[in-house]
Amino acid sequence: MNVLEPLLPVLDAQVTAAQLRVASLQAREKELRALIEGLRNGRHTALPSTDLARQTGADLKWHRWIDQRIIDLGTELSKVRAAQIEATDHLRQVFGRQQVRAARCKSPRSTLMFSFDVNAPEKPPMFA
Repeated sequence: MNVLEPLLPVLDAQVTAAQLRVASLQAREKELRALIEGLRNGRHTALPSTDLARQTGADLKWHRWIDQRIIDLGTELSKVRAAQIEATDHLRQVFGRQQVRAARCKSPRSTLMFSFDVNAPEKPPMFA
């Protein structure tokens, strides 16, 4: 049995967790983009001049609320994108670590942590 084999399930779990984190952030990004797009599209629907909300000025407050909501969602989207970049970097690192360990487990030289040459002198010639 290879000394690195017990680590493989742990590394697989780390990769899966990192993939789930990236996927959840991508879903949140998609949701925020849809909300922003919906608000932008809904903002341009004009009310008729006879509408009571337009006559009382409530539509202006509504448009200000939409603008502020778009700004807030844009800020949240920026935070999600930053977290997504960090999560993707973490996924790269964990995936690379997993691939290296898997390759080392398949390699015949990795059965021992250190390989020794039995025919080598006890001390290298430069230190004798």
